[in-house]
Formats: sequence, C-alpha cells, structure tokens
Amino acid sequence: MTETVPNATAETPVRAAIAGLIALGGHAVALLAGLIAAWLVPPSPGGGLQDLAAVVMAFLGVEILVGLACLITGAILFRRDRRYTGLGLIGGWLLGLVFVVALVG
Repeated sequence: MTETVPNATAETPVRAAIAGLIALGGHAVALLAGLIAAWLVPPSPGGGLQDLAAVVMAFLGVEILVGLACLITGAILFRRDRRYTGLGLIGGWLLGLVFVVALVG
C-alpha cells in the first residue's frame, strides 16, 4: 500500500521567462502584420484612408488573437499546476501590451 508519487514536472522560473518571450513575440507578429498590410494596400487617390484602415485592422486583429491565446493558455496552464509557464505567458503579454501602448502613444 505504499505508492510513490509520480515525478513532478521540472517547473522552473526559466520556463516563465521563455513563455514571456513567446508572448512578447506575439506582439512583434502583430506589428509585422501591420507593416505587411501597409505594404500590400496602396493609398487611395481620393484620400479614403483604406491603407490606414488595413494597417489598424491587421494590427488589432492579430493583437486580439494573440491576447486571447496567451490569456486562455496561461489560465489553463496555471490551473494545471504549471504556474510559472502560465504566469510567464500572461505577464509577457501584459508587458508587451504596455510597451506597444507606450510606443504608439
């Protein structure tokens, strides 16, 4: 009747840093999507701002997807006792969001 506990996963703060860098990379992908949209959509001759709308929609669309992915995955990982990884994803995304807001503002 003596059962051993299975080996716990090696959950270290290094995983939080790696997860945070992955989340920060998501913000870089959103900026890249905005730049690609600016490159692909030419300015309209009448000044209709379609090029600016394409940049904003591409950036915000990718940013929303990355945000939801990081928050949902981080919450699930935190709940499954991978606390460092979950907090790293959420914290990295929030840190990137602060950086992007400071960059835009």
